[in-house]
Amino acid sequence: LAAAVPANTKIENFNEIPIKEMRADLLTKLELPDEWLGVEGGLVVAGLMPVMASLTELNLSNNRLCGVDYRGGTYDATGINAVADALRVNTSLTKLDVRYNIPDDEAKAAIKEAVSSKEGFELLI
Repeated sequence: LAAAVPANTKIENFNEIPIKEMRADLLTKLELPDEWLGVEGGLVVAGLMPVMASLTELNLSNNRLCGVDYRGGTYDATGINAVADALRVNTSLTKLDVRYNIPDDEAKAAIKEAVSSKEGFELLI
């Protein structure tokens, strides 16, 4: 599903994610806090990040990107790890907010490593 959504040009929105605008690289700032995107949403956003050359700020805070929140759930770092992977190829992003997604130490390290060589990058985790 997460791979099919970015690839399907007929899909314009997915769980509050503006697919059409992302695919067309029309955004410099993408605010998606508190949207309950989940692991799948993280995968969808990550799948489109490489084509978003204009994107400088991304807010994915409090979205269950690891499948859990303060009420529980099943931990799955696939979504947040996909974001980390996309950070390695996206050269325009200068700010990322992934607070309140409850990543484990390994997922936090992956995100931090992905932006470690980006001078002045603002990471909120």
